[in-house]
Amino acid sequence: MVGGGGGHLRFDIRQARPRSPGPLERVVREQVLPLALPLPLVIKVEPTTMLVRHLNRNGAICHPADIAWMLDEIGTRFHAALYLEADGLRLKRGLPPEENEIHSASWGPF
Repeated sequence: MVGGGGGHLRFDIRQARPRSPGPLERVVREQVLPLALPLPLVIKVEPTTMLVRHLNRNGAICHPADIAWMLDEIGTRFHAALYLEADGLRLKRGLPPEENEIHSASWGPF
């Protein structure tokens, strides 16, 4: 795991598994990666929810400038949401993996 600017963390899943992974590494490896979404992913972490959206569109990784728009709408347009409940995480699917258009209120779909 590598710290990044703008309040994000970057995980390199190609690395060997650590002997005792931290809580975030464990959630990514056991809950997020099995979703089998295209990589890379952006995950918005809130106190009781993790919203997951992949960064691929039209067969290629989206332009870095698009990430801000994706984060702006991730509350309603996500590929998966993991909700913290008393007995663990509950999965809710959102957009199908092949859908990843941006629908910003100020720009419309593009």
